[in-house]
Amino acid sequence: MSLQFVKRHKIISIVLAYLVIGIVYAMTGYLHRIIIGKEVVFSPLVGIPLAATGWPMMVYADLKNIGIGPQDVSALISIFIFIMIFVKASRRGKGKAWLRPQPKIDPRDS
Repeated sequence: MSLQFVKRHKIISIVLAYLVIGIVYAMTGYLHRIIIGKEVVFSPLVGIPLAATGWPMMVYADLKNIGIGPQDVSALISIFIFIMIFVKASRRGKGKAWLRPQPKIDPRDS
């Protein structure tokens, strides 16, 4: 995603960020289960799209009931990265306002 796209299409960018964070969450959980040797119940073709749409509830449930897992860490890092992208896109062109000449205000005009 380029910063111009984020600045022009905010809703589309938010939806894409939501889905990308969900895919990162699902893939990290899937890889973690493979590494520790747990059996994967659902096929990735079923599990990843389901997890990509419902990841906020699953992160909340993980943090509340299980504790911090690798997929929670990756989801929180992804959220932070996308927030930084949105902030940078929204501030683009607004920087260094203190260098712009300010209009002079005459105190007699008040």
